[in-house]
Amino acid sequence: MIKLFGNVIRENNVSGLYNGLSASLFRQGTYSLTRFAIYETFKEKISQKTNKPLLFYQKVCLAGFSGFVGGIVGNPGDMVNVRMQNDMRLPIPSYKHVFDGLVRVLREEGTFKVFNGVTMTSTRGLFITIGQISIYEQVKEMLLKTKYFNDNTLLHFISSFVAVVHLDYCREQWQR
Repeated sequence: MIKLFGNVIRENNVSGLYNGLSASLFRQGTYSLTRFAIYETFKEKISQKTNKPLLFYQKVCLAGFSGFVGGIVGNPGDMVNVRMQNDMRLPIPSYKHVFDGLVRVLREEGTFKVFNGVTMTSTRGLFITIGQISIYEQVKEMLLKTKYFNDNTLLHFISSFVAVVHLDYCREQWQR
């Protein structure tokens, strides 16, 4: 990683480390806000209707749906992000920032071009969100049922840690 940082700085100055940052933040904001908002909204509605917490399969289904929709919403930012990061090889970057990239793609290439790669982006969002949210929620719920945990920062940290470790384990198994 240090060698990579050195190469980027040598070839593009320190500003090269931030190439594509606006697109990355835009993509993460649209993608994450959408998936968390959908998940939390529907979780609350289902829980109120049944007067119980969601069952694990409901968490998985809801997380998958939320991630899939988030992937669609976040795709334009993702597409511009990939282009801006690849611009490092060009003598003159094609986009100044994410909004410049989005406007130019819409104007020069058409509306549907911002959804190039949406199948992969939404599928990735589906699986990642299942791994993150449903595991996090399940672990949090299980820990709260014990007498050792309260709904506090420690509980959220442990639940998040288990979800991340689980996701990394699944990713490793997938790559084999």
